[in-house]
Amino acid sequence: MDMWNSLAGYVMIKIEGVGLERFINRAIREGLEVWNIARPGRNTMTACVSIGSFYALRRLNRSLGCRITILEKHGLPIALSRLRFRKVLLFGWILVLAALLIASRYVWFLQIEGCDRVTEAEIIETLTEMGIVPGTPRGQVKTSSLGQAVMASDQRIAWAGAELYGVVLQVSIQEASETPAILQEGEPASLYAAKDGVIRRITPLSGKALFHAGDGVLKGQELITGDLGNGIQVEARGEVIARVLYRFSYTAPYTQVLPGPSGNTFTYTEISLGEWTAPPPEIPFADYEAERGKTRILGAGLPLSATEVVCHELVAMPQTLTAQELAPIALAGAREKMEAEVEKTARILSTQEEYSQDEQGVTAVLHVIAEENIAQSGALQTKDE
Repeated sequence: MDMWNSLAGYVMIKIEGVGLERFINRAIREGLEVWNIARPGRNTMTACVSIGSFYALRRLNRSLGCRITILEKHGLPIALSRLRFRKVLLFGWILVLAALLIASRYVWFLQIEGCDRVTEAEIIETLTEMGIVPGTPRGQVKTSSLGQAVMASDQRIAWAGAELYGVVLQVSIQEASETPAILQEGEPASLYAAKDGVIRRITPLSGKALFHAGDGVLKGQELITGDLGNGIQVEARGEVIARVLYRFSYTAPYTQVLPGPSGNTFTYTEISLGEWTAPPPEIPFADYEAERGKTRILGAGLPLSATEVVCHELVAMPQTLTAQELAPIALAGAREKMEAEVEKTARILSTQEEYSQDEQGVTAVLHVIAEENIAQSGALQTKDE
């Protein structure tokens, strides 16, 4: 996919304004190719878009009022623009680009995710029966109805969705449980968004869904209501899988307390006979670094050897590190925050690292896109409330 985007051309953009989730939601609904979405600030978002989607994105933005800035340009069309004075080479590249553009109008690869009891071969067979095979024109692939058709083809599939990524058709399924749980009646309640996100799928087991796949939601919004109207209230249950943007940062100061040599040493001789080595004596240091010297052969005709080993004591002491040495420490701190805050059941889709340096130290920022269940139960809020 990355190789295809590099050939077809894409730009990295920065979007500034309010309602960024609504902007991305609209773009996805229009079928625009947007990926590597990151949110470095409250009202700022970065993303990569194909060249064709970029111009469509600008037209879409006329009604939304966000500010779009190009950060970087990549791909074959950009390289071609730099070769406009080398006519023969340019003509050859134009032919290659034309072939790529023609090929981009078709689906060439099928990618299946989520299979366990249902095999990939069965899903591909279902797609073939529906007329979806490598070489099918993209215009004939209706992703909105394709997922429903795949789900209806097999009772073992509880949910299915389809997305087009360039020349790749990705079909994701969720298999139904073999022994579905029996829902017990509880107090009337609704499910609310625990975090901001863009909904990938919403599955109400009881209650009524208030949003659809592709909608952007904010923390605290009611997702599945337990108020069914006409005085009927239930305990809402279900699952709301959404893509959530995270930003984790950690600053590593220049002075770090790390193990360092105290200057104390302990030396002993290691004796070995063939594969056997005599146990070392008790080392008087809690933490140390062993330095082995040259091995000397002892005794004629016997595989007896002696090696001098010098143990250097290590103690915790403040050390001043360079920016290059601090980068992995800062990144480890950001990853530790990610592991603490992102749910263990979440699926990490992408991570992006960036670094900055100031008088305080080196800061690592980790941008993460995760897919997780954001539904949490809460008291039912009726219209009178």
